[in-house]
Amino acid sequence: MAEMFKFELFHAAMQQQLYGQLSWVISAFSISTPNKENKPYYIHSSSDAHRYYDPQTNQLEIITDADPTKPVFEWTDVITLENKHIPNVVEPIETTYGNWIVNWILLVEPFGTKISYLEGDITPGKIEAFLLKDFRADPEAGVAKDPKAFYVSEYLNYVKGIYYLTGFTQISVWATTEKAMLPPPGVKELRDRLLKENEGHLTELATIAKIEKELIAFDDKWTANDPGINFISDNKNKAARKKKFLISGAETGLTGSTTHGTLIQNSLIEGWDISKFPELNTSLRAASYSRGAETQLGGVSVKWLLRSSSNMNIAGNDCGSKLGVIVDVDKKSIDKIVGFSVIEKGVSTFVPNDEAAGTYLGKKLMVRSPMYCQMPLTDYCETCLGKRLSINKDGLSLAVSEMGSAITLSSLKAAHGRALSVAKMDFTKTIL
Repeated sequence: MAEMFKFELFHAAMQQQLYGQLSWVISAFSISTPNKENKPYYIHSSSDAHRYYDPQTNQLEIITDADPTKPVFEWTDVITLENKHIPNVVEPIETTYGNWIVNWILLVEPFGTKISYLEGDITPGKIEAFLLKDFRADPEAGVAKDPKAFYVSEYLNYVKGIYYLTGFTQISVWATTEKAMLPPPGVKELRDRLLKENEGHLTELATIAKIEKELIAFDDKWTANDPGINFISDNKNKAARKKKFLISGAETGLTGSTTHGTLIQNSLIEGWDISKFPELNTSLRAASYSRGAETQLGGVSVKWLLRSSSNMNIAGNDCGSKLGVIVDVDKKSIDKIVGFSVIEKGVSTFVPNDEAAGTYLGKKLMVRSPMYCQMPLTDYCETCLGKRLSINKDGLSLAVSEMGSAITLSSLKAAHGRALSVAKMDFTKTIL
């Protein structure tokens, strides 16, 4: 076989399941200490060349197009894959080495070809959205599995893959680039100009949000394509970056006003504005109080909801209700009608999967809902509840209590970074 190109080597390594061996991954995506393992396709780096152990010649062979001054592979190097390279590719796709290896670990290993190749940012939420469409307990021994369904054992293997990926952080997460650690040049001048243009309105939260939006857009343009920005791409870290480098923003203190506040102009890197010292301290007091009070509210809400819903039961398949929630079915809401029943001309029709839901795209529908269930007492029927809730016979009370958990989660997340923003809302549409 002798010399080999990088792409060929990566393909051969994936077929040998070397994505599951952290030592191989580290040697492939970094310049590491010389490898002493003579295993098939293991990489051996030196100052003059990158080599791999060829199982056919039983010796080290040169990786033809690998630069010895750089890692053999970069996570973001663009390549084209076909089904012969990874089984969940349906048709040729332009992707990266990073996505290639993650698809093997998180999709192919646990689920086979049930989830087609995912390109771009891959998050647990994106993957679990597929699972929730048909997630089941494993069948008893001797009972065949549905090839289109997802099972608990598969999910557990997927979770193992998630934990395994944490070992990649030392070679895949750039957290200390220049742009990630410094403010964008010219941001202070832009901020001063925006403040001057909005004089007289700087106590209005909507105006402050508008200024922050422009500053963040300016920062995003400067950090675009910088690898370090991936480390701070989520909303929590963006809010922290805004305070540190751009502008501290509005403080509402203990009033909790949703319309007006005190603008703190300086970013944290510039130091505290001592003229706003009382407001800054009041903000700290408000945050401390809010953390405890809102956590308490969430906990009390969960207990109250559990007690008030503890007698709910699933009693019967269909109560016969002719009412439901009006839904505009678009690309954002289409997957949310799967597992529910739609009412057309007084007849309820169950929507079993994405394909069936697609026939309703662009329509305004009435969807069966527990809000309109006609079962007596505190009971509900399976049709009004939908498939996901109705298969958990003892889970109604837990589902109701989730509203209290949402209060706790939102308050705790806000304590780690809250962004001020404005948005336009269309009240003419209703979605699930």
